[in-house]
Amino acid sequence: MILRNISFEHDLPIVDDHVASMQIASPHLYARVVQSFLALEAGEESLEPFLFLQDDDLLDATKLLYVVTDPLHIDFANKKIMTALYGEINQLIRKNPLWQARWEKHMVEMSDFLQEVTREIPLEISAPDEMTVQDVCKAFGVQLDCPLNTSPLVRICKLLDVLAEWMPKKLLVLCNLDNYFSDADWQEVIKYAAYTKVKTLLIFQNQAIPMHKQEIRWQIDQNYDDKIIKL
Repeated sequence: MILRNISFEHDLPIVDDHVASMQIASPHLYARVVQSFLALEAGEESLEPFLFLQDDDLLDATKLLYVVTDPLHIDFANKKIMTALYGEINQLIRKNPLWQARWEKHMVEMSDFLQEVTREIPLEISAPDEMTVQDVCKAFGVQLDCPLNTSPLVRICKLLDVLAEWMPKKLLVLCNLDNYFSDADWQEVIKYAAYTKVKTLLIFQNQAIPMHKQEIRWQIDQNYDDKIIKL
């Protein structure tokens, strides 16, 4: 896969075993780029004309992108992750005949119990004929466990694990890590992303961050001249 912007000379390769990065010297361009990725993820018009191409085919950015702009507050209860979690639980139940039978038995018992209770209410009460696994998971508050005091590095690594397990086709876009992470933590993110083989794009401004051997960097200077760097 490649990332292309017709305003620049080069394309950025995005592969499984290396992390792609954009090092942007201009604060104005940096802000436009981050806003553009957020817009593309939401299916909106972007400020910058970015395209994602696979063998000359244009990829749907809304299905491809998973953008994180605040590494300190990664939300593991967002819709994308919860949908993937509930889907995994549903598949585990459906492919195990014993669990499927237990599920159906419990749902019948719960439905009968609720009907018995609601008959005591002197008003007409309606309820769905069948509760889905998602309905029950929501009712019980099932979600991934990640305490608020977990370090940003651990949270990013956990997110990489989640994407590798349930959303392997996503491109994880991480912004602003250079404002919070030490060089050592930065290198750990690159190594772990390459290890999980989750396609990852780092977008940052800090011009002093050293290159990593598993990084392909798209460097754009103050004059908007660009080049691709790989060790």
